Amino acid sequence: MFSFQRNFGLPTEVITREQFRALITAPETFRKVKEAREVLARGDKSAYDNKKKSLPFVIFIATYDESDMTFENKQTGEKTTKRGQWRNQKYCRLNGLCVIDFDHVEGDVRKVWEEAFAKLSDEDKARILFVFVTPSGHGLKVVFMADANVGNLIDNQIVFSKKLGLNPDEACKDASRGAFLTTEEDVIFIDEEKLITYESEEFGKRYNEEYHAGNSQPTIDFAKENIYSKENNLSSKEYRNIGDPSQGDDNKIPKFLDEPSGKAERQDTMAWPIARLSRLGWRA
Repeated sequence: MFSFQRNFGLPTEVITREQFRALITAPETFRKVKEAREVLARGDKSAYDNKKKSLPFVIFIATYDESDMTFENKQTGEKTTKRGQWRNQKYCRLNGLCVIDFDHVEGDVRKVWEEAFAKLSDEDKARILFVFVTPSGHGLKVVFMADANVGNLIDNQIVFSKKLGLNPDEACKDASRGAFLTTEEDVIFIDEEKLITYESEEFGKRYNEEYHAGNSQPTIDFAKENIYSKENNLSSKEYRNIGDPSQGDDNKIPKFLDEPSGKAERQDTMAWPIARLSRLGWRA
């Protein structure tokens, strides 16, 4: 399940299949997308942004518990509180869906996607539930099933983007981040039934509390991972398995090799015999 917001002054709602279908097929959506692209083609970015904000807005990655939102009347200063399922990371319920935003794609976006998609394994292809052209006509949105063992949302975005060979917008890390829909003509691929109903309890259990606490930054040190895996001829998957205790004692590595800089507890490495590190291919 995921959410949509009728306008930014209203709380979110869990979307139904019928509502989703109505949003991408509505004549009003077609008209607004057309107008937005026309003003962007004329170079009026401000007008484009305004028109884009009138498009249907969905939050693929979460639903939300009820909370209070305070509004202030700018003329009178009067404050009112409304209760509802507001788009607030502190109250998110992650569903295990992940969204990658590829902005400013050069060339034919559909051709670019076709070439990127071909690079994926069959297993990764099956994780994709929705791909569509963004309101500008020059970007792609990819909605896929996250892998809790890879990491949180931004971890999954970066890892999956690498597999596609495309550069993502890394601003899409928070659980309050939504997307403006376009029309059914812009849909490249959709598994509508699974998109609407998908729910990963495992992902929510593992990461909800972290996001409630405001921790949505990457948990993988990608720079360190790249250096380590290249030096030791390891794939990304092999690298991550080395840090997985379920793979056995000899598959563990010093904690600082698997944590973001500044958060490592380097004293943990003191208990590591040099011989074991050598067997793993690690060099000090």
